[in-house]
Amino acid sequence: MTSISADKLILARNYRSNLNQNLASSFNADHLEMIHRQLCTGLEHRDKKLKSGELRADRKAVGMLSKELEKMTPHIMASTSEEFISKKVAYVMSRVENIKPFHTLNNMVAKLFAHNLAQTAGFNIEWQKFHKDALKESVELAKKGDYSGLSEQIKDKLTSMYKPKLTSSVGTKIDPDFADRARQFQSDREKDISHNQKKQTLQIN
Repeated sequence: MTSISADKLILARNYRSNLNQNLASSFNADHLEMIHRQLCTGLEHRDKKLKSGELRADRKAVGMLSKELEKMTPHIMASTSEEFISKKVAYVMSRVENIKPFHTLNNMVAKLFAHNLAQTAGFNIEWQKFHKDALKESVELAKKGDYSGLSEQIKDKLTSMYKPKLTSSVGTKIDPDFADRARQFQSDREKDISHNQKKQTLQIN
């Protein structure tokens, strides 16, 4: 394996790790720098290019976004509307993409920053389910002010952090006839309860 291939694997690992961390944040320049530094973990030998945590953009531009988020974040946290959340997340993601705060990895930083914002409302974004070209196109449109496509894609990939989707029960995995037998057991139990109730009624009378 070449060193470049190994570095790509490290970067992919760092990205996945950040998606799973549910980072608490005040959504400011410090948060962006933290995300970038964590993406660069283990890649210190490439720091001349990556420039871990070093802002390229004017700090004032990042500061303006931070001020917007100070007002926006409480509304996102209080919302249960997936449409509202996805619109705000799409807007913030495109703003980070436009600012390009770092010398490298701005696309990943924007995704992770947006992901953390969605998490404040109790949602994860399933980035692995996006179509790469469609996402790239919608991001470019969002950077020009049309957030609708990106917002819709994000909305379709939002999943609740507190309601895991279970495709089958443990019993079903162990025994494919488990569900049928469980229903039969419930039916027999209801018959027994009904029979006992009738017996009690006759005894009272």
